[in-house]
Amino acid sequence: GETVLEVSAQGPAPIKDYYSFRVTQTEVIWRWWKISLRLDSRSMRPGEVRESHSEYLEDSRLQVHHIIQRFRESGTISVCKGEGWKTIPDACDLRAIRRHCITYRNATVMEITTWAQENFQKTLSVNTIHRAIRRRRLKLYRSKKKPYLNMIQKLRCFLRARAHLKCTVAKWKTVLWSDESKSEVLFGKLGRHVIWTKEDKDNPSCSQRSVQKPASLM
Repeated sequence: GETVLEVSAQGPAPIKDYYSFRVTQTEVIWRWWKISLRLDSRSMRPGEVRESHSEYLEDSRLQVHHIIQRFRESGTISVCKGEGWKTIPDACDLRAIRRHCITYRNATVMEITTWAQENFQKTLSVNTIHRAIRRRRLKLYRSKKKPYLNMIQKLRCFLRARAHLKCTVAKWKTVLWSDESKSEVLFGKLGRHVIWTKEDKDNPSCSQRSVQKPASLM
């Protein structure tokens, strides 16, 4: 039949055996110039040539058929590379993910995954990013809602502020302030979940401002 593949190879040391075979559409002809001791030396002598593969390739006929079919379809007999180990973020990637999560606290895991794939040039799944967030001591919490205050609560806030006049500006920035105006309507992305650490639970950036529309507001 027509030759579709012809290969010659040398075996590994210390016994360097030479092999050559030719693949056709109907049969596989193996020519052996030197037979290794690993083969059955009782039935095959060194230098023996066998034109038919049916004598010693009874268990490999299906494999030969797959080789011929693969060569006809792709033009090569090489097996496609498997998926292998899934890509995981390294230490540098984990630090970048942590910084991104703290900067964009209202981002969803899907958005963080898309950002990581574009920046790291890696195929990362949502579960991988979710595990990376937990490893960096971050977690998705339900955001706190700022309550609205009545006149009594405003007076208490005033008395508390007057009692803490010695506090620094940096200390006051960590206080969770409430929305005092009931007619204030806020628009924008106010996600239900925020990424933070346990130490940042009272950080103003981790809160969600509640929206109320009074009846008089048109």
